[in-house]
This record gives sequence, C-alpha cells and structure tokens, in this order.
Amino acid sequence: MCTALQCRAAGEDESSEMILSGRAVPFDSPEHYGDYTEVIDRSALNECDMSDVVLRYNHKESAFTCARTRNKSLELEIKEDGLYFTAKLCDTQHNRDIYNMVKSGLLDRMSFAFTIEEYSYDEKKKECRILKIDRMFDIALVDFPFYSETSVEARSLDNHGNLMKVIKTERRNSLLKKLRRNELIEKLESTAW
Repeated sequence: MCTALQCRAAGEDESSEMILSGRAVPFDSPEHYGDYTEVIDRSALNECDMSDVVLRYNHKESAFTCARTRNKSLELEIKEDGLYFTAKLCDTQHNRDIYNMVKSGLLDRMSFAFTIEEYSYDEKKKECRILKIDRMFDIALVDFPFYSETSVEARSLDNHGNLMKVIKTERRNSLLKKLRRNELIEKLESTAW
C-alpha cells in the first residue's frame, strides 16, 4: 500500500538534513487488484498501535532502517484523508541514496505493513474494507505500490524557511495595514464634522 513522497534538504552540502514526507496510507480510496478491491476505512487507525513503526525500502527487513517512531526520526499524523509521515534521515550512504532516488522521482510511492483486527467483505462487490488495524509495523518506500494514492517527496528546509519568512512578512504587512486603517478611522471619528 502506498502514497506520495516529498524530500527536502536543509542545505546543499552532503551534511544537510534529509527529510522525506508524504501520505503512507490513503483512507476511503478503493484499490483494485484483479477482481479484488481493498479499502482502508477512515477510522481504521484510530486505535492502532503505531508506537514502533519503521521506514524501510520495499519492506525489506534485511535493509537498513531509514527512520523510526521510537527515536522520533519518523513522525506519523492521522489526517482526514490518510496517514501522513515526516522522516528525518540520518546521514548514511543508504539514506543519501534513498533521499536522492525520491528527489529524482525514481521512488514516489509508499506502502505499509500491518495486522488487521476487523474487516468487512462484500461478496457482491468483492470488496474488503479494513475497519480496524491492530498494529502498524512499517511504512515503506516502494517500487510497486498496492495503493496508487500514496506519495513521497523530498523538501528543502531552506525553501521552507524562506516560505515562512514570506508568510511572516505578509502577516506583518497585513497587520500594519489594519493598524493604519484603524488609526485612520479613529482620526476620522475624532474629527468634528
């Protein structure tokens, strides 16, 4: 099961912080495999154990772990349309390779490994709806995802920082305009006509 990814680097040199983010689990997004259809219900993760989830490549246990919730290098957030993640990769050759593959677009989808606690199956539609996931073991950057609505991207913290400066400047300018407008209104109101 997969999702879109995003990459970002704190700077341009090799020692920069490498960050991946995206959607690892899409909710209410039917995916078909032959006659079989699977859907993850939007409430499936409400009671899921996600205390020790790892980020891997192609779910390979023999490969390096890229990030992990237990040490807070992997953060997971349930939103209305799915499970999103942000991963801060430590500086290893394996993670630099992964980061660069995401940045270049070679890797752009996600998958996840889990155990099912509750599901429903519609014989007529041949659709399995995952109602409750017991435990999430990993999310993985994958070559061939099951869910096409997943994603991953590489982002630059510098770009993020610049965007925040622009937002702060726009907010400041907006507040100054309101202040000037309020001062003008006060002057007009205090002026006797």
